[in-house]
Amino acid sequence: MNVAIYVPHGAVPDTRGFAPAIVAWNHARRLKAAKPVIISARENYACAHEVVDGVPVYRIGEGKMYRRLFRKATRLDPYPLHRRAAKIARREAPDLFHAHQLEFPVADFLRSLGRQVPVVVHAHAVRAFDPALGLAERYIAVSEYTRGLLLGRGYPAGRIEVIYNGVDTSTFIPPRDDEKLRLRRALDVPSDARVVSFIGRKQQSKGFHSFLKVANELLQRHEDVFVLSAGPALYERDAERASIKQLLATLGENPRFRDFPALQHDKLSSIYKITDIVLLPTQHGGEQHPLVVVEAMASGCLTIATAMAGINETIRHGATGLLIKDSSDLEELVEITDGSVRNLAATEGIRKAAREYAVSTFDWNIITRKLERLYEDLVGGGCPSI
Repeated sequence: MNVAIYVPHGAVPDTRGFAPAIVAWNHARRLKAAKPVIISARENYACAHEVVDGVPVYRIGEGKMYRRLFRKATRLDPYPLHRRAAKIARREAPDLFHAHQLEFPVADFLRSLGRQVPVVVHAHAVRAFDPALGLAERYIAVSEYTRGLLLGRGYPAGRIEVIYNGVDTSTFIPPRDDEKLRLRRALDVPSDARVVSFIGRKQQSKGFHSFLKVANELLQRHEDVFVLSAGPALYERDAERASIKQLLATLGENPRFRDFPALQHDKLSSIYKITDIVLLPTQHGGEQHPLVVVEAMASGCLTIATAMAGINETIRHGATGLLIKDSSDLEELVEITDGSVRNLAATEGIRKAAREYAVSTFDWNIITRKLERLYEDLVGGGCPSI
């Protein structure tokens, strides 16, 4: 069985923490019966076609002049990305096409492909069902929360399948004592320091502004607390951008605060390994099933996150992490995080249980087996009536 996997808005392998690209790549590398080929965005890659870890990867993109003329000026796209993907797919002859884009134009793609194959559409975000795009054989929701939103937006219930995002539990793993000591020394972090981190997009919708306020308070209260943040550059249109920049500048003067750009997974795992507490005070209703949460849990960190959206399906409060009722309540955020810092040893059981839950439930090998069974069912010809 040949499978084409399409990620139009992110390059594979991922270089900037883009969830669809991360999910697609982790599935592709673990497929057993299916033989994958990936078609992704090109971004900053020099190679338009290469084989990575045994997986052929084609990268397509648009130049600045093309985007300026056909996307912004006229909004008439004569050769859209999905048709470019269809050209590659005609050559590769897949038995199934898996698009990591909810608004993927199924009908036009199949016309361009020139033959009928099952199309799977992966929902990393949610928008209204548009019959004009055509109907996919399956829509993959990354949580029950996502499934509920898709149903409410008109997607057919019989074609929605829940397959959670996963985590590489051999990469995101609690560190050995000597490894943790070495990694902390590399960043000039004392071995006995208590480290609180934010990982993700540095936007207020993700709670980054709130995190920085909590960090500022913790650094004032505790001389042995270090704070780390890692993620893409500030969002240009963030309403809190100016305030975030000012807070970052203030905290940057403190030697116990470190700010990192977006990191690839091998380097990102090192941040988790020196971290005790991961704080995600998100306000983003689009947290379908955030990778940060399962990565932090697999890494043996204490995860503190907002009780909303798909997060509620991953963290069991007091058992595998801590949930915040209101991420806009700064006092609650500070007190919960400060209490965890002061009583870090008492959270050892939660952190251990979180790791065990991540391994048994969200390991990519488990998640990919479910996806591959879906592929096999669809290629075998079974599709429910609507």
